[in-house]
This record gives sequence, structure tokens and C-alpha cells, in this order.
Amino acid sequence: MSMVVKDLFVLVADKYIEETLSTILERHASIGIRPIDFKINRLFSHDSGCYKESCHYLKTQVNSFRHALTIFDYEGCGAENRMQPLEIEQHLNNELTMDWDDRAKAIAIVPELEKWVWSRSPHFASSLKWHDKLDVWAWAQNNFSFDNNGKPERPKEALNAAMRKAGTPKSTSVYKEIARKVSFRNCQDAAFNRMLNYLRNWFPLT
Repeated sequence: MSMVVKDLFVLVADKYIEETLSTILERHASIGIRPIDFKINRLFSHDSGCYKESCHYLKTQVNSFRHALTIFDYEGCGAENRMQPLEIEQHLNNELTMDWDDRAKAIAIVPELEKWVWSRSPHFASSLKWHDKLDVWAWAQNNFSFDNNGKPERPKEALNAAMRKAGTPKSTSVYKEIARKVSFRNCQDAAFNRMLNYLRNWFPLT
């Protein structure tokens, strides 16, 4: 009996990345790829586990999937004090090639997933159930430092504070709703765009 080979296996660090990425991959047309069958597994050892264990874990999937990704937060992975994000990705990519050739890649989100979540889309505010008179971005700029790309330097802390301000409990459903509604067209995050480039190369529309 021949084995069914699926398109993509993804190893992630937590439930927030799992739900966000699942929603993004379901919006295949919005990210410029064909429809794919994918499976996402979560490591309970979180970001540090993805950094330390992903190559070994993904080896078990090499004959079942055409491609693989491992995605985790740079902050908290355990190597952030001695390696830059791209160095971490390259280190893992080199290890992955031993089993996957060029079919698997690592993505380290800098500093963490919430950097992807912050969006100028009006859907971002509505997903947070933001009703304050002051725009959520204006409020954030009054309370947090911003980077050169116009995102909070501490995105997780800023998002958690915004949800508390809005009276919205933190849950995966908030992340999922944002991922389902916002546009990816103008995203400037380097790690997010590297992921999109891998996916578009692996699963082109035509």
C-alpha cells in the first residue's frame, strides 16, 4: 500500500501560532498559493523546544509530507542571547537539509508572534472589540515605544494591554479572527515575508 504524501507539516511553539497559522494557510488565495493540505503540531516545550528539537521531530515526517516549517518566537527560544534571528534560522535550515534537502525551513519571529498580529487594518481594532474614543494605534503610541516599521517594540505586552483596555479576554479566537480578516498585502515583517516566499515557491498558484 502506497503512503499518502501531504503538502505541508508545520511544527509550532504554542496554540497562538497554531491558530494564527492555520487561519493564514486556509486563506491560500490571499497569500498567493494554491490550496494545500497541511497539518500543524504544537510542541509543549514551546519556543525553546522548537529551537532544540524541531530537526529531530521533523525527521519523523520526512516521508509523509512534501514540505515542512518550524515556527517559533525568537524571544524565549533559548538562543537569542548568542545568535541573531537569521543565524538561528540558518543553523536550523542547515540541519534540516540533511533529511529534507531544501524542502523544510525554520522561521524565528522577532521578537514574537504578536509582531504579526498588530495591523493597521480596521479589522484589528474590531477583533479586539476596541471602543475607546482614542484609536487603538494612537493609544498604543501613547503607552509603548515603536520600532522603525511602526510596530510596538514590545508587541505582546502592547497587545495584552490593549485587550485589557478593551475588556477582551486573551484567547486564540482573537488571534484567529485577526488572521482571518486582515490583509497581508502590505506586511513589512521580514520573518512573515520569508515564510510567504517559501510557501509561494513550494505551492505556486500555477
